[in-house]
Formats: sequence, structure tokens, C-alpha cells
Amino acid sequence: MITVQEVIEIRKINKILDKIEFCKKNTTKVEIKLFLMSIEQQFILKNSLTEKQMSALEGIYDAIMDYKDALWNDVGEAHLSTWG
Repeated sequence: MITVQEVIEIRKINKILDKIEFCKKNTTKVEIKLFLMSIEQQFILKNSLTEKQMSALEGIYDAIMDYKDALWNDVGEAHLSTWG
């Protein structure tokens, strides 16, 4: 039987792997993709990332999300100025 603690740990692992995959899919910079593949491989093998790696992953993820938000804001403003 699986415990609640094990489920929580599995969810944490999946969340990190999902974040790495999202970042890989949403960046075009080769250096960033290589970094992401490297930390993904390390995470799968060792089930851990250093604090510096985790911080870098969060920074990449936040930058992608900020870019997407800014892009949608620009689209919304363009739509309003065209039709508003």
C-alpha cells in the first residue's frame, strides 16, 4: 500500500519534471535546452537538484511565463485599440 507521504513525494517529483519539460518545449536557446536536459538527467538519476540548479530552473520558468504574459497583454491591448 502506498502512503500519503509517498504520494506527496511523487507529486513533487512530477512537478519538477513537468516544469523541466515545459521549459524545454518553450525555449529556443540551445544553451538553455542543454542545461535543462542536463539537470533532467541528473534529477532522474539522483532524484535531487542542487539549490543553484533549482533556482536556475525557477528563473527560466518565470522568464518564460513573464514573456507569455507580456505577449498576451500586447495582444489584448492591440485588440482593444483596434476594436475599442
